[in-house]
Amino acid sequence: RIIAVSGGKGGTGKTNMAVNLSIALAQRQQEVVVMDADIGLANAEVVMGLRSGETLQLVIEGTRNICDVLAVGPNGVKVVPGVSGLGHLANLSEDGRRNVRAAIEQLQARFDFVIIDTMAGIGPASVAFAVAADEVLLVTTPEPSALLDGYAMIKSIHGVNHGAKISVLVNMVEDQAQALRAV
Repeated sequence: RIIAVSGGKGGTGKTNMAVNLSIALAQRQQEVVVMDADIGLANAEVVMGLRSGETLQLVIEGTRNICDVLAVGPNGVKVVPGVSGLGHLANLSEDGRRNVRAAIEQLQARFDFVIIDTMAGIGPASVAFAVAADEVLLVTTPEPSALLDGYAMIKSIHGVNHGAKISVLVNMVEDQAQALRAV
């Protein structure tokens, strides 16, 4: 299963949610990989306390196979480290998109769960990663701009795939009532 952890606004806790979900699944004896697809501002590797040398950038460029860049995180979770500081990669070329699609297919064949930590916002790469998933976990906060941006993300995903399965997780709430008011 491919699950994209996405959101319309940065700072909502997408990466922490993606990492924690992957660790929880691994604790249930599932084979899990996290792909840090927050191209340009990747943090999954940092959150997991890893420092590897090879990243998704090499896969996008076509110089490495996805299996060559996998790092091992907590509970045996495999990680495809993302790229930080290279904003130009956020606008993937056709070759880059093709390489990423092939990489996701390889991961899907090898793992029980592929968790994709997407970049925030409704840019083409972010929406493309979300649409490539079987389901989307949209992470937002009760803050009005985060809710509005999350709604924009939902509309963008549905604009490409009307049947997309999207679940909303309202993060950073004081209690369940505040979360329910947000949605």
